[in-house]
Amino acid sequence: NGTALSTAPEITATASGSIADQAAVYVKSDGNVEAITTVSPGGTITSASGMGWSKLYGMTFDHVQNRVVVWYKADTTDYLRLRVGTPSGTGPGFSISWGAETTVQASAIESCKVCYLRGSNRHVAVWKRTGQHVRGRVIEVKTDGTVSIGDEMASTGSMSQVHALEECSDDGTKVFVMYEKSNEDYDCNRMEVTASTNTLAMDDGYKANISSYNIYSASSDYIGNNYVVVSYFYHQSGSTWKQAIQFFNCASSVVSVKSRYDVVSTGNPNRANICYNPDTERIILMYRIGEGNDNVLYYQNYKINTSIYYAQSAQSETVITDSSSALKHLSDNGLGLVYDKDEKHIYGIYKEGSDTKWIKFTTTAGQDSASAGTPVVVDDSTTGDHNDFVYDENAKTSYWLSSNPDNYSNVGNAYHTATNMGADNFIGFAEGAFTNGQTATIKVVGNTATKSSLTPGKKYYVQQNGSLGLTAANPSVEAGVAVSSTK
Repeated sequence: NGTALSTAPEITATASGSIADQAAVYVKSDGNVEAITTVSPGGTITSASGMGWSKLYGMTFDHVQNRVVVWYKADTTDYLRLRVGTPSGTGPGFSISWGAETTVQASAIESCKVCYLRGSNRHVAVWKRTGQHVRGRVIEVKTDGTVSIGDEMASTGSMSQVHALEECSDDGTKVFVMYEKSNEDYDCNRMEVTASTNTLAMDDGYKANISSYNIYSASSDYIGNNYVVVSYFYHQSGSTWKQAIQFFNCASSVVSVKSRYDVVSTGNPNRANICYNPDTERIILMYRIGEGNDNVLYYQNYKINTSIYYAQSAQSETVITDSSSALKHLSDNGLGLVYDKDEKHIYGIYKEGSDTKWIKFTTTAGQDSASAGTPVVVDDSTTGDHNDFVYDENAKTSYWLSSNPDNYSNVGNAYHTATNMGADNFIGFAEGAFTNGQTATIKVVGNTATKSSLTPGKKYYVQQNGSLGLTAANPSVEAGVAVSSTK
């Protein structure tokens, strides 16, 4: 008959910090309550404790299924395996739930590269099977987080190591691969992906030779229009190591190899990563020079001569850090770069001593200068140095993959702005203002809160700073339905 069945529900708990009247609050792990607010840039790392490995090969992000895929070699069999993780929340509330381990290749492998094809929503792994030639598979992540693995691709051509693997078409049906056939002899091919059957094919007759020198620590990025840019270190017998940038046109079945541009020719460059910003049409290269206890981390900004696809230096090398011995333990994958399509900046991640740090690189279209922001420590708890970096455009945040001393994988959330709220710990709104340590009264589900400028009948979501909005934030947390303009 409309008579209230009970009084409006509320709870009491100890306030952690100051809480304003009518503020949105969440329950902390210790049972106290705290006002929801944004937090400073930083990172939160989680350990996949059941993921034993002998070598990490990388991480890809599935933009359709909103899941990360970690690729690794098992610690006892050398089989290629993967696990799919479902991220939740950002900042201090970040977590990942992991699916079961899946065997991609039930035979020992030696060298492997992985990539994600945005156009077809497929993941590709290419490897050298021990004692044999190049192999590969296409993997599809399903809605429930399970995977469908295509048949193994076999190549008759010789190969001793895979150096680069990258999407090279907008529709996600073409993949660029660069590999070493034998000592100082390198080829590249374009592979074909059939998404309907999850199959991969490579015609050995259409390979293109790159060079006759040793290549090391290659990284790549797709820049559109069927072009892939690759950075690598190389040297010919008896010469010093040099760093190069080179473009490859994958529009036809035979890859067109463009002229090599040497960007560093002194100082023993030995670790690098490269990333393209499509908004400013600029390339950021982050690299380390030196060995032993004498190391310096640099970055450079490059523009592209699109008439001949040749990198042109837009800015001389700039020091990120010269902490010397603190940089000495970087692995082949110790430097990560990712393009943030929402911020429209490139972010880098690297290990310096015991700290993992990310840094923002700002480039401007039509301008040669670039700048690097202040490095932010995202983790100081692990000693791993494998730092793959992927961007989640749905949650508008980045994830990095790192190893740890116990041969497990860590996946972290590197956030620019985030919230202290988790996906499931919002409790309600404060009934009054409270200071730290006071007993706070919180109006919970079924009660009302006093707000302003609401639209009756509309569902509202808690935003990262504790305010209300009509669109879901990350994480998505419902506050309730407006019953008037103020409640």
